Amino acid sequence: MSPAQLLFANLRRQPAHVVFAASGIALGVGALVFFVALSVGVKVHLLDRVVPAHQVELVPRSVQVGLFERQGGLFGAAPLDDALVARLAAVRGVEQVWPRQQVSFPALAEGGEGVIGQTMYTELLADGIPPHLVADRHGASAGVNAFVDWDAERSCAADPGSAEGAVAAAGEAACAPSERCEGGRCVARACEPEDEIWSAPTRADAQRVVREITQRFGRGVRADVREVRGRWHVTVRGAAIEEVLFRLPLAELTGEPLDDRRAACPEPSWCDATSRRCAMPVPMLVSPTMLELYNGNVQSMMSGMAGNQRLPRLSEDALIGLRVDVTLGQGIVGRARGVVDAGVAPERVQLRLVGFSDAAMPIGATVPIDYVRRWNARYNAEAAGETYHSLLVQARDGAALQRVTALAVDDLGLDVHPRYVRARQASGLLSLVAGVFVLLSLFIIGLAALNVLHTFLMQVAERRGEIGVLRALGARRGTVAALIVNESLVIAVIGWAVGVAAALGLGWMTTAAFARLTPDFPFKPEALFVYPWWLLACSLAIALLFAAVGALLPARRAARLDPAEALRD
Repeated sequence: MSPAQLLFANLRRQPAHVVFAASGIALGVGALVFFVALSVGVKVHLLDRVVPAHQVELVPRSVQVGLFERQGGLFGAAPLDDALVARLAAVRGVEQVWPRQQVSFPALAEGGEGVIGQTMYTELLADGIPPHLVADRHGASAGVNAFVDWDAERSCAADPGSAEGAVAAAGEAACAPSERCEGGRCVARACEPEDEIWSAPTRADAQRVVREITQRFGRGVRADVREVRGRWHVTVRGAAIEEVLFRLPLAELTGEPLDDRRAACPEPSWCDATSRRCAMPVPMLVSPTMLELYNGNVQSMMSGMAGNQRLPRLSEDALIGLRVDVTLGQGIVGRARGVVDAGVAPERVQLRLVGFSDAAMPIGATVPIDYVRRWNARYNAEAAGETYHSLLVQARDGAALQRVTALAVDDLGLDVHPRYVRARQASGLLSLVAGVFVLLSLFIIGLAALNVLHTFLMQVAERRGEIGVLRALGARRGTVAALIVNESLVIAVIGWAVGVAAALGLGWMTTAAFARLTPDFPFKPEALFVYPWWLLACSLAIALLFAAVGALLPARRAARLDPAEALRD
């Protein structure tokens, strides 16, 4: 009989001992795999989605002095400018540095008709980042969905809509859809705003049209008056122009309709009512956090407000192209400093969603930084310098993140954004809890090793005669010892397989119960467990190691048995 046949024959002969020895290993391995997979899953599916791994946001340090908060600390700090961006980017292991500048004046954002069926109003929360930082996904190749500064001056060889435009000279930028090429430069197209439906000679005549619209449509349609080159135009939102004109008593009103002589702008541009020129919407990026918040919380809240109609869950693809109207300089909280002190008129712009990105601010909109610089210079000159409000640093690994954080905090007088501090604390707490359960699992496997030791000591005592026969037939001491150790390793593999299977099954049941019993909330993970290959490999190695250690003393005792004494017994 070969050694392998002898090994499996011994295991089959005493199944109770095999089950007894393997059960402890299965329990320890199952606990180890379950808790480590849970901690990895929570980190990957939850923590890293809230704050991406190896990323930190640096902000100016602030200290509390009495009732006042002072930016820059008591002794000042390094300004957040291009020189600091270059210094941090030069740190070994740093991959990218995102400078961010916030919109630092009141602005009113309105929109949402196409998403929730009604117009929502809110104060604009926005910041700007350099477009090249997201050029890999939202660069010029994205066409009209590119994250670029459409208001920057561009030269051209020919109108991109013409045949000559297809062979424009190298290095010359193509015009935006809102522009045409004239004299080698891109010039905005003339247009008539689509929301203007009526032209009246006096304001009183226009106001009469507004009253008629309000009486016939109620609050579902918004009508207003706009002065255009000495005449008064009536604007309408919330209904089709054709429908409004059809229901108005045209013969009783002074003026004329405008829908038959409208110069429209090509998509996705829009007509600026002030300049009467086409303009490209400001491209904006939104963090996936915003979508998670809507699908997790806002959807349920707004569905309750809307009555019995439940609002749909939204996806990234469905939201691309969403537009938001923004009034710069005039918000819910008041007017901008430039409007009050310098008499700058509020400006109306459109924002258009072109994509989702982790580089965007968590709550709000992120636009190309040159827009924010121009807006801040116009409405809040104090915030228009070349300094930034924060810097987002992406490192290659944890060591690089520690280096750049230490440089920023200890040498440059900056602080880490509290959101990242809390995320690191949560990650540390999760690691601590996982470590406790790993130690508990190793303790269980250690007890299993003692179980293996006890089992095989009993087997060696019961098989003295058999071992004596093997030694008498010429089996060496190493062969006998290897037989005992190999039996323990086979038991370890059986226990490992049972433990992993139990951990997988329990993990599947836990995930199913979590999905069914817990309500939706932001960043609710679809899975709670992640089983990396190294976890399965390490658990197998630990099981084999502890089983082999437990079998060493019985193997040594079996190898040292005297054949003559064993056969006499």
